[in-house]
Amino acid sequence: MAKSVATLSQDLVVSSTLADADTAQAVAKYLQLPFCSKIKPTDYVLIELARGWAIKLPYNAKPWFVDWQCYIDRSHHGKHLLWRACGFKQPNRLTVIDATAGWGCDACMLAMRAKQVVMIEQHKVIHWLLADSMQRLSEPFMERVRLVHADANVWLSTYKEPVDVIYLDPMYPERNKRALSHKGMQVAQFLVNSATDSFSLLNTALQVARYRVVVKRPIWAGALADNKPDFIYRGSRCRYDVYQVN
Repeated sequence: MAKSVATLSQDLVVSSTLADADTAQAVAKYLQLPFCSKIKPTDYVLIELARGWAIKLPYNAKPWFVDWQCYIDRSHHGKHLLWRACGFKQPNRLTVIDATAGWGCDACMLAMRAKQVVMIEQHKVIHWLLADSMQRLSEPFMERVRLVHADANVWLSTYKEPVDVIYLDPMYPERNKRALSHKGMQVAQFLVNSATDSFSLLNTALQVARYRVVVKRPIWAGALADNKPDFIYRGSRCRYDVYQVN
């Protein structure tokens, strides 16, 4: 579950560095957030810059962007465990749903090999930032990517088209509370105050996927819902638990 709009209104404000702030004011109205022409150092800010939209954390001078170009550059470095876990033996063959889109990093890598990728994101601000970032790209594979704003559990329950692979990357508690997460994770943890019902989502995914469900987990964590996977792809920091459907 994401924070309610009422809670977000007390924490996040919208601002702009541009001379014309009409767009920022319209965004604030759409997201039901306050617009502030002058921000304080302690504010969490959704800010409009010449480069695009970003999140500015308190006392942090450098805003954070959803950077799909960075994700694309990263996807060219070798053969990813994610591709292997999803069963991408040949490109442009499988349809994939990323039911926990977040900032879209994994969905971007999936789109490089999949026939089609549907990204589902429930949180309104994260969905809006993700859509803004995607609009600034002209990569050919973006034609195969669809972004949906919905509760993944509900949306999957009513989805009628065949889907080969469903990918889940649920948020999980930090093991070391003293260690700072990277900035993208810090922003996500601020916006989302509790995790999705991952247990229920896994069960729904297993009913909908016709090939496999892939769950990203920290290397130290147990299986999601204590549901033992059929096989595992292990990396240095994370692993992919794979559940065969057929």
